[in-house]
Amino acid sequence: MSSGVRATGASVPPLSAAPNFAYEICATKLDERDLEGLDLSSWRWAFNGAEPVSPETMERFAARFAPYGLDPR
Repeated sequence: MSSGVRATGASVPPLSAAPNFAYEICATKLDERDLEGLDLSSWRWAFNGAEPVSPETMERFAARFAPYGLDPR
């Protein structure tokens, strides 16, 4: 997972889409070492779909990645 995050390079696309389970994995399974240097400040839209969406998952995701520049608005 971390290699996929790092594959975006210095510039993170402003939007991304994934099913709920992918946001849950990111929120709960990634090691902090895998996130070192991550900058999500340019990410504007996170789409969640293709299966039931859990508001709790999105809250966990937003809280987990806020220290890396993710704006939960």
